[in-house]
Amino acid sequence: MSEGPPPPSYYGAIRQVGYQGEAVFEAFCARQSWIEGVRDVRDDPICQRDEIDYIITKTGGFDWRIEVKTESKLDVSGNILIELARINHSGEHQYMMQGWPWRTASDYIVYYAPTTERLHWWARRDFLAGAYEWVRSRGKALRTLTTETSTERVVISTVVPMDPFMTMRPSYRVIHKDKEITDVPRHQGSVDADED
Repeated sequence: MSEGPPPPSYYGAIRQVGYQGEAVFEAFCARQSWIEGVRDVRDDPICQRDEIDYIITKTGGFDWRIEVKTESKLDVSGNILIELARINHSGEHQYMMQGWPWRTASDYIVYYAPTTERLHWWARRDFLAGAYEWVRSRGKALRTLTTETSTERVVISTVVPMDPFMTMRPSYRVIHKDKEITDVPRHQGSVDADED
């Protein structure tokens, strides 16, 4: 009996798609007059654990921690794929943990949609609120996808409609990758903050 093709590897084809969005994000930040600097922290072990890709410094010295994702079907399907859980099922380290949106310490989550070359931005708490509202609304009817991302790991995700669950959030904005933002949003604070 054939086992079929090997699963996509996060460190192979899947990772290459992610690099595309990260490169676009870096170029976007370089064009913004309100950004003084961009630190790439993707190789920092603590930032990897905390799901942070970049730290951008706004004019005036205020830092934002950013997680960047690339979703090729985002502006095509009207949906966004959100990871709910990650399971390492074999190998030396076996565990199950919440999906990256619940683990990230980033202030903002940015998704790049290659088809339309647009960046979708949310404050972390708004992103989580939209995802949670969708999961809660579906109850037992929630459909999930299980994707093997390596020979040792699977992720469990759900597909969330962008409208209204994700687009109606106060911090949500969508910007073409080649545009400059002139109305810089004020910082949304931490997810634990009661006020902006």
